Order: sequence, then C-alpha cells, then structure tokens
Amino acid sequence: MVEERLHFVLVPFVAQGHIIPTLDLARLLAERGVLVTLVTTPLNLSRNQAFVSRVKESGLPILFLTLRFPCEEIGLPAGYENMDLVPHEDEELAKFFVAMEMMREPLLLHLRRSSPQPCCIISDFCNPWTRHVARELGHNLMHHKVYEGVDSAHAPVVVPDLPVRIEVTMAQAPGIFPLPDWKWMSDEVSEAESSSHGTVVNTFASLEHGYISLYEKVKGKKVWAVGPVSLCNKLATDAASRGDKAVINEEKCLTWLDSREPRSVLYASFGTLVGYPLAQLVELGMGLEAAQRPIIWVIKAGELQSAVEEWLAEGFEERTRDRILIIRGWAPQMTILSHPSIGGFLTHCGWNSSLEGIAAGVPLLTWPGFADQFLNERFLVDVLRVGISCGMKRPFWDETVISGDVKVKREDLKKAVERLMGNGIEAHELRKRTTELRNMARCAMDVGGSSEESLMQFINEVSLLAKKQISTTEIQQEKD
Repeated sequence: MVEERLHFVLVPFVAQGHIIPTLDLARLLAERGVLVTLVTTPLNLSRNQAFVSRVKESGLPILFLTLRFPCEEIGLPAGYENMDLVPHEDEELAKFFVAMEMMREPLLLHLRRSSPQPCCIISDFCNPWTRHVARELGHNLMHHKVYEGVDSAHAPVVVPDLPVRIEVTMAQAPGIFPLPDWKWMSDEVSEAESSSHGTVVNTFASLEHGYISLYEKVKGKKVWAVGPVSLCNKLATDAASRGDKAVINEEKCLTWLDSREPRSVLYASFGTLVGYPLAQLVELGMGLEAAQRPIIWVIKAGELQSAVEEWLAEGFEERTRDRILIIRGWAPQMTILSHPSIGGFLTHCGWNSSLEGIAAGVPLLTWPGFADQFLNERFLVDVLRVGISCGMKRPFWDETVISGDVKVKREDLKKAVERLMGNGIEAHELRKRTTELRNMARCAMDVGGSSEESLMQFINEVSLLAKKQISTTEIQQEKD
C-alpha cells in the first residue's frame, strides 16, 4: 500500500467515452490506497450515479467534486454539460470548450483548500486548461508533416516510422483539432502535453508491443500502460451499471441473449457522439436485416428523430422482431459483450469500445466516424488482425455524408457480417486472435501483470516526486 498522503486529481473530458474509463482508473488507484478526487459536473455525476453508490458502499477513498458548468455565461442552453448534448457546429462546440476552461478557477480554489494537497493531476488531453491549475499548485515539471504536398484530403499517405505499413488520408486522420478555427485549441493541447510529466494510457503492453516505446521516444516522456481499465469491474453488477442508467432491463437483455446460440449474435453500437443522417441509418438497418442473424442494435437518443421512429414503425421493427433487439438509448455494453452468445461487434472504433471488445474476445466490424477512429480501425484491422472493415472512408461530418449520400451500402454490410461471423477460415482466424488477446488482457490486469505493475510504477513515481517536492519546500522555508 502507498502512503495515505498521496492525493490524485482526475479530470475527464465531459463525454461518456472519456468519463467511464476515468472512473475505472479512479477505482484502480483507490484500491491501491490512493486518495482520488474526481472532477465533473452535476449532470455527469448523475449519469454515473451507480458508480457513486458502489464507491460509498465499498468505502473506497474516492471523492467527487462537482463544479457548475457555466452554460449560460457562454451562450449555451442550461444543462448542456456533456458533449453528446451539443450540436456539432463549430460555433457551439467552441463555446463548449471555452465553458470547460472556465472551470479552471473554481477547481483551483477548491484544490488549494483541500487536505491533503493533491500531488498529481491526471487530465484528459481535451482539458489542456488543467496545466494552469497544475502550475499554480507547483506540479509541472505534428512531428513529421506527412501531409505537406498532398493535393487531396482523400489521397492516401503512409504513416511513417511504424513497423507495419499503414495508409490513411488527411480526412480520416487530420490530427487533433486541425481546422484553422480550432488552432487555438490545438496549441493549448500541445502546450499541455509539453508541460506534463508523462502519459497514462488505457492499453496494455502485449497489445501494443513496440508501439508504446515508439510513443515514448516521440514524446520524450514516460508512458504508463494501465489497461484495459474496464476489467477492474469483476462483478456482473459493476459491469452492467457502468455509465448512464441503461434503458433496457438487464434481466430482459440477458434472457434475450440466453435464448441465442453461442457466438451467433452481432452487437451494433456507435458510441455516444457519432451520428448519421436518415438515409445512412436506414441503409444500416436494411443491411442488418439482410444479414439474417440475431442482432442487438443500439440507436442513441440523438438519432431517434421522428423520421427514424416513423421508418422503424413502417415495418422494419415488425419484420425483424424475432431477430433484432433494438435498444433506444444507453445499453449495458460490457454485460452484452461478455455474453457467450455475442459473436461480433459492429463498432465506431472509439478506443473505449474497441478495447472493451478486445477484452471480451469479440471480433470487430469496423465503421469509424471521426477523430482517432480511422487510425484505430487500421490498428484493429491491419496490425492486430481482429477486425474487418465495413468500408466507411469519410468522417461523419464530411459534406457528402451530411448531405445524405450513403457511404456504406446494405449489400457491403451484409457481406462484411458474413465474413466476420461465418464459418470460413478468415472468421476462424479472427476468433482465434481475439481469444488470445482477451487472455493477454486479463493477464495484464492480474496481480503481477504488465498493467498492474505499470500502475504501481506510476503511483510510486508520483510518491517519489511528491516527497522530493516536500523536501525542496522545507529547505526553501529554512533558507527564508
């Protein structure tokens, strides 16, 4: 156990795919004796109330600091405290990030009064403003230009310095906050990264053999791989209650899954932020119907417009009632993925979902949407060989996608499902590989595993830094 004086502050970005793994990390740290303060807003705390209740029952040393999100001051409607509530227009998104930064002073005021004083801030890269808090508290201690000369945003380029040949386009992997109007945010993130002591990542050494050391080399800082953090939820009740309250009764969901053959069900979910217009959503649904397999299809609340409900009611839901279970809103994803009847996961390639699929040993059908997701797809398909691409080549904000052009045809989706879940050699190899990675993930998180050791190394390093800082402060006080 580490000394009780260690106090870590965790500041996730306010999007579910960022908050949930941060909660898991908070639990892992607290189980090792670290006092953790998790910073969020009232709405986001209420969305994860099940976790809060479990913490209170267990007595883990996790504190929850809720800061008011300044919606009105910045011109956003009251209650817009999570990324999935904000319209995807540049002006509204910019307001949202500015509102996040306005939490800086309230956080600093609170932490100055806290006892014991925090010795480490673990912040999401989307919260670069936290570097100023760290600096005030005394904690602070586009490399290759591969797109230069590329004429088209859709022309493939090779990612340099990797052991495997990977091609992407500028549209698929434009970098973090790449547009001219977002240069201010990109500069903030770069500055925050350069002033940090290192990086904590939700992955494990045997999954990214060689790549972690390459990342350390590029960054010139330490990298601690501590995942998959989702595997800290060893009890079924813990796994089922991660995130928001599920809209489907867990027992009903499990009963439906229990009635299916092993590895026969495709789980289709695109996270909380990626959304598509009606034409592509309908084409997706028709492809799932044509696949002629049992399917759980999660349609997020933001996509449930009247036109979507009308299309579902016009015959789709009735025709597929015996085969397709539609979940409207939040789903208990870990519970579903860990069920023996799940044989495939149609995913948007968000890293949180991708790693949960790998940890469950489920082959992936990849349909990336934006940000890092196209690079994640290349890693899953080309490097790990645990996935098959549906063929989506453009981000969901691309003009041709927004206008309603269908980018993934129902016939292509049907073929991809069959390749993933059929009885061919390719499907067999995918299942074999995902099973191997699932076992590696569990070993990494066990006592003595690579991720568990990395987490303890991280905690011990912070402890040494904290002692050094205290010693330096005492020496300075003596001189004064």
